[in-house]
Amino acid sequence: MRDLLQRLKPYMGLLKWVIALAILGYLFYQNIYLNLDSLSEVADRQFRWIDCCIAAALIAASVFLTFVRWYLLVWAQGFEFRLRDAFRIGFWGLLLNYVAPGQVGGDLFKAALIAREQQSRRLVAIATVVIDRILGLLALFIVGAIASLALPGLRENNVLASIAGFLWTGATVGTVGLLIMLHPATPRSRWLNRLVHLKFVGRAIGDLIQAIVLYQSKRRVVVLAVAMSLFGHMGILSSFYFASRALRLEEVAPDYTTHLLIVPAAEVGASFVPLPGGVGVLEGAISYFYGEAENRTDHKELAKAGGLLATLLFRLITLLVAAAGFICFMATGKNRLSANETKPPESENESA
Repeated sequence: MRDLLQRLKPYMGLLKWVIALAILGYLFYQNIYLNLDSLSEVADRQFRWIDCCIAAALIAASVFLTFVRWYLLVWAQGFEFRLRDAFRIGFWGLLLNYVAPGQVGGDLFKAALIAREQQSRRLVAIATVVIDRILGLLALFIVGAIASLALPGLRENNVLASIAGFLWTGATVGTVGLLIMLHPATPRSRWLNRLVHLKFVGRAIGDLIQAIVLYQSKRRVVVLAVAMSLFGHMGILSSFYFASRALRLEEVAPDYTTHLLIVPAAEVGASFVPLPGGVGVLEGAISYFYGEAENRTDHKELAKAGGLLATLLFRLITLLVAAAGFICFMATGKNRLSANETKPPESENESA
Protein backbone atom coordinates (compact mmCIF):
# COMPACT_ATOMS: atom_id res chain seq x y z
CA MET A 1 0.00 0.00 0.00
CA ARG A 2 2.85 2.35 0.87
CA ASP A 3 4.52 1.66 -2.49
CA LEU A 4 1.27 2.48 -4.28
CA LEU A 5 0.98 5.78 -2.43
CA GLN A 6 4.58 6.65 -3.32
CA ARG A 7 3.87 6.00 -6.99
CA LEU A 8 0.73 8.12 -6.90
CA LYS A 9 2.40 11.00 -5.02
CA PRO A 10 3.57 12.87 -8.19
CA TYR A 11 0.01 12.75 -9.48
CA MET A 12 -1.76 13.83 -6.28
CA GLY A 13 -2.09 17.43 -7.45
CA LEU A 14 -3.73 16.31 -10.67
CA LEU A 15 -5.94 13.86 -8.79
CA LYS A 16 -7.17 16.60 -6.46
CA TRP A 17 -8.08 18.77 -9.43
CA VAL A 18 -9.94 15.85 -11.01
CA ILE A 19 -11.94 15.43 -7.80
CA ALA A 20 -12.63 19.18 -7.56
CA LEU A 21 -13.80 19.36 -11.19
CA ALA A 22 -15.90 16.23 -10.70
CA ILE A 23 -17.67 17.92 -7.78
CA LEU A 24 -18.23 21.02 -9.91
CA GLY A 25 -19.58 18.86 -12.72
CA TYR A 26 -22.03 17.19 -10.37
CA LEU A 27 -23.16 20.57 -9.02
CA PHE A 28 -23.66 21.85 -12.56
CA TYR A 29 -25.75 18.84 -13.49
CA GLN A 30 -27.79 18.87 -10.28
CA ASN A 31 -28.36 22.62 -9.98
CA ILE A 32 -28.03 24.04 -13.50
CA TYR A 33 -28.82 21.36 -16.07
CA LEU A 34 -31.86 20.03 -14.22
CA ASN A 35 -33.19 23.58 -13.74
CA LEU A 36 -32.63 25.05 -17.20
CA ASP A 37 -36.29 25.95 -17.61
CA SER A 38 -36.36 27.88 -14.34
CA LEU A 39 -33.03 29.55 -15.08
CA SER A 40 -34.03 30.65 -18.57
CA GLU A 41 -35.94 33.60 -17.14
CA VAL A 42 -32.91 34.67 -15.10
CA ALA A 43 -30.64 34.30 -18.14
CA ASP A 44 -32.79 36.76 -20.07
CA ARG A 45 -32.24 39.47 -17.47
CA GLN A 46 -29.61 42.12 -18.10
CA PHE A 47 -26.36 41.64 -16.19
CA ARG A 48 -25.80 44.35 -13.55
CA TRP A 49 -22.30 45.59 -14.23
CA ILE A 50 -22.44 48.18 -11.45
CA ASP A 51 -22.93 45.45 -8.82
CA CYS A 52 -20.17 43.39 -10.42
CA CYS A 53 -17.82 46.37 -10.18
CA ILE A 54 -18.79 46.90 -6.53
CA ALA A 55 -17.99 43.25 -5.83
CA ALA A 56 -14.62 43.62 -7.57
CA ALA A 57 -13.80 46.78 -5.61
CA LEU A 58 -14.72 45.10 -2.32
CA ILE A 59 -12.59 42.05 -3.12
CA ALA A 60 -9.61 44.20 -4.13
CA ALA A 61 -9.86 46.37 -1.01
CA SER A 62 -10.21 43.31 1.22
CA VAL A 63 -7.21 41.61 -0.39
CA PHE A 64 -5.12 44.75 0.11
CA LEU A 65 -6.13 44.88 3.79
CA THR A 66 -5.10 41.25 4.17
CA PHE A 67 -1.63 41.97 2.80
CA VAL A 68 -1.18 45.03 5.02
CA ARG A 69 -2.27 42.94 8.02
CA TRP A 70 0.39 40.35 7.31
CA TYR A 71 2.99 43.08 6.78
CA LEU A 72 2.26 44.48 10.25
CA LEU A 73 2.53 41.03 11.85
CA VAL A 74 5.90 40.45 10.16
CA TRP A 75 7.18 43.92 11.03
CA ALA A 76 6.17 43.45 14.68
CA GLN A 77 8.70 40.59 14.85
CA GLY A 78 11.52 42.92 13.85
CA PHE A 79 12.08 41.49 10.38
CA GLU A 80 13.35 43.68 7.56
CA PHE A 81 10.32 43.54 5.33
CA ARG A 82 8.71 45.93 2.87
CA LEU A 83 5.02 46.54 2.29
CA ARG A 84 5.64 45.98 -1.42
CA ASP A 85 7.10 42.57 -0.60
CA ALA A 86 3.98 41.69 1.36
CA PHE A 87 1.84 42.56 -1.65
CA ARG A 88 4.00 40.65 -4.10
CA ILE A 89 4.21 37.50 -1.99
CA GLY A 90 0.55 37.89 -1.09
CA PHE A 91 -0.53 37.88 -4.72
CA TRP A 92 1.67 34.83 -5.29
CA GLY A 93 -0.16 33.08 -2.47
CA LEU A 94 -3.57 34.17 -3.72
CA LEU A 95 -2.94 32.69 -7.15
CA LEU A 96 -1.27 29.56 -5.78
CA ASN A 97 -4.30 28.81 -3.62
CA TYR A 98 -5.43 26.85 -6.66
CA VAL A 99 -2.28 24.71 -6.66
CA ALA A 100 -2.01 23.59 -3.04
CA PRO A 101 -4.83 21.88 -1.13
CA GLY A 102 -7.50 23.93 0.62
CA GLN A 103 -8.12 27.66 0.57
CA VAL A 104 -5.12 28.03 2.88
CA GLY A 105 -2.84 26.32 0.36
CA GLY A 106 -1.35 29.60 -0.80
CA ASP A 107 -0.11 30.19 2.73
CA LEU A 108 2.33 27.30 2.27
CA PHE A 109 4.02 29.21 -0.55
CA LYS A 110 3.98 32.47 1.43
CA ALA A 111 5.62 30.70 4.36
CA ALA A 112 8.26 29.11 2.12
CA LEU A 113 9.12 32.42 0.44
CA ILE A 114 9.49 34.44 3.63
CA ALA A 115 11.36 31.64 5.43
CA ARG A 116 13.87 31.53 2.59
CA GLU A 117 14.70 35.19 3.19
CA GLN A 118 14.68 35.09 7.00
CA GLN A 119 17.28 32.41 7.70
CA SER A 120 18.01 33.43 11.30
CA ARG A 121 14.44 33.00 12.59
CA ARG A 122 12.75 30.92 9.94
CA LEU A 123 10.18 29.35 12.25
CA VAL A 124 9.06 32.75 13.53
CA ALA A 125 8.76 34.00 9.96
CA ILE A 126 6.56 31.02 9.13
CA ALA A 127 4.58 31.64 12.33
CA THR A 128 3.58 35.09 11.06
CA VAL A 129 1.78 33.41 8.16
CA VAL A 130 0.03 30.99 10.52
CA ILE A 131 -1.02 33.76 12.91
CA ASP A 132 -2.23 35.85 9.98
CA ARG A 133 -4.44 32.96 8.85
CA ILE A 134 -5.72 32.35 12.39
CA LEU A 135 -6.70 36.01 12.77
CA GLY A 136 -8.48 35.81 9.43
CA LEU A 137 -10.45 32.74 10.50
CA LEU A 138 -11.26 34.36 13.85
CA ALA A 139 -12.67 37.37 12.01
CA LEU A 140 -14.85 35.07 9.90
CA PHE A 141 -16.28 33.49 13.04
CA ILE A 142 -16.88 36.86 14.71
CA VAL A 143 -18.59 38.49 11.72
CA GLY A 144 -20.85 35.48 11.19
CA ALA A 145 -21.68 35.21 14.89
CA ILE A 146 -22.62 38.89 15.16
CA ALA A 147 -24.71 38.64 11.99
CA SER A 148 -26.77 35.87 13.60
CA LEU A 149 -28.00 38.38 16.19
CA ALA A 150 -29.70 40.36 13.42
CA LEU A 151 -31.74 37.37 12.21
CA PRO A 152 -34.73 37.10 14.58
CA GLY A 153 -36.26 34.03 12.88
CA LEU A 154 -33.04 32.05 13.02
CA ARG A 155 -34.30 29.36 15.40
CA GLU A 156 -37.03 28.39 12.95
CA ASN A 157 -34.38 27.18 10.49
CA ASN A 158 -32.39 24.27 11.92
CA VAL A 159 -29.54 24.57 9.41
CA LEU A 160 -29.04 28.30 9.93
CA ALA A 161 -29.33 27.87 13.70
CA SER A 162 -26.63 25.19 13.59
CA ILE A 163 -24.40 27.51 11.56
CA ALA A 164 -24.87 30.24 14.15
CA GLY A 165 -23.95 27.85 16.97
CA PHE A 166 -20.83 26.74 15.10
CA LEU A 167 -19.76 30.34 14.47
CA TRP A 168 -20.35 31.42 18.07
CA THR A 169 -18.29 28.47 19.30
CA GLY A 170 -15.43 29.35 16.95
CA ALA A 171 -15.58 33.04 17.85
CA THR A 172 -15.53 32.30 21.59
CA VAL A 173 -12.70 29.76 21.45
CA GLY A 174 -10.65 31.95 19.11
CA THR A 175 -11.07 35.08 21.22
CA VAL A 176 -10.13 33.26 24.43
CA GLY A 177 -7.08 31.79 22.70
CA LEU A 178 -5.99 35.24 21.49
CA LEU A 179 -6.39 36.72 24.98
CA ILE A 180 -4.31 33.88 26.45
CA MET A 181 -1.57 34.51 23.89
CA LEU A 182 -1.47 38.21 24.78
CA HIS A 183 -1.51 37.63 28.55
CA PRO A 184 1.87 38.46 30.14
CA ALA A 185 1.88 35.20 32.13
CA THR A 186 1.76 32.99 29.03
CA PRO A 187 5.45 33.15 27.97
CA ARG A 188 6.48 32.78 31.64
CA SER A 189 4.47 29.62 32.28
CA ARG A 190 6.53 26.71 33.65
CA TRP A 191 5.23 24.04 31.30
CA LEU A 192 5.93 26.21 28.27
CA ASN A 193 9.47 27.05 29.34
CA ARG A 194 10.21 23.40 30.05
CA LEU A 195 9.62 22.69 26.38
CA VAL A 196 12.57 24.95 25.53
CA HIS A 197 14.94 22.28 26.88
CA LEU A 198 13.60 19.52 24.67
CA LYS A 199 15.96 18.09 22.08
CA PHE A 200 15.52 19.05 18.44
CA VAL A 201 12.44 21.28 19.00
CA GLY A 202 13.57 23.25 22.05
CA ARG A 203 15.21 26.06 20.10
CA ALA A 204 12.21 26.43 17.81
CA ILE A 205 9.86 26.62 20.79
CA GLY A 206 12.12 29.24 22.34
CA ASP A 207 11.86 31.33 19.18
CA LEU A 208 8.07 31.06 19.29
CA ILE A 209 8.01 32.16 22.94
CA GLN A 210 10.11 35.18 22.01
CA ALA A 211 7.69 35.90 19.17
CA ILE A 212 4.80 35.89 21.66
CA VAL A 213 6.72 38.32 23.88
CA LEU A 214 7.25 40.66 20.93
CA TYR A 215 3.55 40.58 20.05
CA GLN A 216 2.72 41.32 23.69
CA SER A 217 4.94 44.39 23.54
CA LYS A 218 3.07 45.51 20.42
CA ARG A 219 -0.52 44.75 21.37
CA ARG A 220 -1.73 47.64 19.25
CA VAL A 221 -0.42 45.87 16.17
CA VAL A 222 -2.35 42.71 17.05
CA VAL A 223 -5.53 44.66 17.82
CA LEU A 224 -5.15 46.56 14.55
CA ALA A 225 -4.63 43.27 12.71
CA VAL A 226 -7.86 41.89 14.17
CA ALA A 227 -9.75 45.06 13.20
CA MET A 228 -8.37 44.87 9.67
CA SER A 229 -9.44 41.23 9.52
CA LEU A 230 -13.00 42.18 10.47
CA PHE A 231 -13.22 44.93 7.85
CA GLY A 232 -11.51 42.77 5.24
CA HIS A 233 -13.88 39.86 5.68
CA MET A 234 -16.87 42.18 5.71
CA GLY A 235 -15.75 43.20 2.23
CA ILE A 236 -15.28 39.61 1.04
CA LEU A 237 -18.64 38.49 2.43
CA SER A 238 -20.37 41.54 0.97
CA SER A 239 -18.91 40.74 -2.44
CA PHE A 240 -20.90 37.48 -2.49
CA TYR A 241 -24.07 39.49 -2.01
CA PHE A 242 -23.22 41.88 -4.83
CA ALA A 243 -22.25 38.97 -7.07
CA SER A 244 -25.77 37.59 -6.62
CA ARG A 245 -27.21 41.02 -7.39
CA ALA A 246 -25.08 41.27 -10.53
CA LEU A 247 -26.74 38.06 -11.73
CA ARG A 248 -30.16 39.46 -10.74
CA LEU A 249 -30.85 36.66 -8.30
CA GLU A 250 -32.63 38.80 -5.69
CA GLU A 251 -35.76 36.68 -5.98
CA VAL A 252 -34.06 33.57 -4.59
CA ALA A 253 -30.80 34.83 -3.04
CA PRO A 254 -30.66 35.38 0.74
CA ASP A 255 -30.64 38.92 2.07
CA TYR A 256 -27.42 40.72 3.00
CA THR A 257 -27.41 39.71 6.67
CA THR A 258 -27.97 36.05 5.84
CA HIS A 259 -24.96 36.21 3.52
CA LEU A 260 -22.87 37.38 6.48
CA LEU A 261 -23.99 34.24 8.32
CA ILE A 262 -23.75 31.48 5.72
CA VAL A 263 -20.67 32.51 3.75
CA PRO A 264 -18.26 32.38 6.76
CA ALA A 265 -19.33 28.80 7.49
CA ALA A 266 -18.77 27.84 3.85
CA GLU A 267 -15.39 29.60 3.77
CA VAL A 268 -14.20 27.86 6.94
CA GLY A 269 -15.25 24.48 5.60
CA ALA A 270 -13.54 25.04 2.26
CA SER A 271 -10.33 26.08 4.05
CA PHE A 272 -9.75 22.64 5.49
CA VAL A 273 -10.84 20.33 2.68
CA PRO A 274 -7.70 19.22 0.76
CA LEU A 275 -8.79 20.37 -2.68
CA PRO A 276 -7.09 23.19 -4.65
CA GLY A 277 -8.57 26.49 -3.53
CA GLY A 278 -11.46 24.61 -1.97
CA VAL A 279 -12.90 24.37 -5.49
CA GLY A 280 -16.16 22.45 -5.49
CA VAL A 281 -16.46 22.54 -1.70
CA LEU A 282 -17.14 26.27 -1.44
CA GLU A 283 -19.54 26.14 -4.40
CA GLY A 284 -21.38 23.16 -2.94
CA ALA A 285 -21.65 24.71 0.52
CA ILE A 286 -22.92 28.07 -0.73
CA SER A 287 -25.38 26.34 -3.06
CA TYR A 288 -26.69 24.21 -0.20
CA PHE A 289 -26.99 27.15 2.19
CA TYR A 290 -28.81 29.23 -0.44
CA GLY A 291 -31.34 26.41 -0.72
CA GLU A 292 -31.75 26.10 3.04
CA ALA A 293 -32.21 29.85 3.44
CA GLU A 294 -35.06 29.81 0.89
CA ASN A 295 -38.37 29.24 2.70
CA ARG A 296 -40.45 28.58 -0.43
CA THR A 297 -40.22 24.89 -1.27
CA ASP A 298 -40.83 25.41 -4.99
CA HIS A 299 -37.92 27.89 -5.16
CA LYS A 300 -35.26 25.87 -3.33
CA GLU A 301 -33.71 24.29 -6.43
CA LEU A 302 -33.53 27.65 -8.17
CA ALA A 303 -31.93 29.12 -5.04
CA LYS A 304 -29.27 26.38 -5.08
CA ALA A 305 -28.52 27.16 -8.72
CA GLY A 306 -28.25 30.83 -7.84
CA GLY A 307 -25.79 30.06 -5.05
CA LEU A 308 -23.60 28.10 -7.45
CA LEU A 309 -23.63 30.86 -10.07
CA ALA A 310 -22.93 33.60 -7.51
CA THR A 311 -19.95 31.67 -6.12
CA LEU A 312 -18.52 31.06 -9.58
CA LEU A 313 -18.79 34.77 -10.37
CA PHE A 314 -17.07 35.54 -7.06
CA ARG A 315 -14.23 33.17 -7.96
CA LEU A 316 -13.84 34.69 -11.42
CA ILE A 317 -13.64 38.22 -10.01
CA THR A 318 -11.14 37.11 -7.35
CA LEU A 319 -8.90 35.46 -9.94
CA LEU A 320 -8.98 38.57 -12.13
CA VAL A 321 -8.09 40.79 -9.17
CA ALA A 322 -5.27 38.43 -8.15
CA ALA A 323 -3.90 38.20 -11.69
CA ALA A 324 -4.03 41.97 -12.21
CA GLY A 325 -2.35 42.67 -8.88
CA PHE A 326 0.28 40.00 -9.46
CA ILE A 327 1.21 41.42 -12.87
CA CYS A 328 1.37 44.98 -11.55
CA PHE A 329 3.54 44.21 -8.54
CA MET A 330 5.80 41.80 -10.40
CA ALA A 331 6.42 44.55 -12.92
CA THR A 332 7.52 47.03 -10.24
CA GLY A 333 10.64 45.24 -9.09
CA LYS A 334 12.46 42.06 -8.24
CA ASN A 335 10.90 39.07 -6.50
CA ARG A 336 13.59 38.85 -3.89
CA LEU A 337 12.95 40.50 -0.54
CA SER A 338 15.10 43.48 0.21
CA ALA A 339 15.71 45.68 3.20
CA ASN A 340 16.58 48.85 1.33
CA GLU A 341 13.30 50.62 1.85
CA THR A 342 12.39 52.69 4.87
CA LYS A 343 11.05 50.78 7.85
CA PRO A 344 7.92 51.93 9.74
CA PRO A 345 8.32 54.88 12.13
CA GLU A 346 10.07 54.08 15.40
CA SER A 347 7.10 55.49 17.31
CA GLU A 348 5.19 52.34 16.40
CA ASN A 349 7.56 50.35 18.60
CA GLU A 350 5.84 51.65 21.72
CA SER A 351 3.95 49.02 23.62
CA ALA A 352 0.24 49.29 24.19
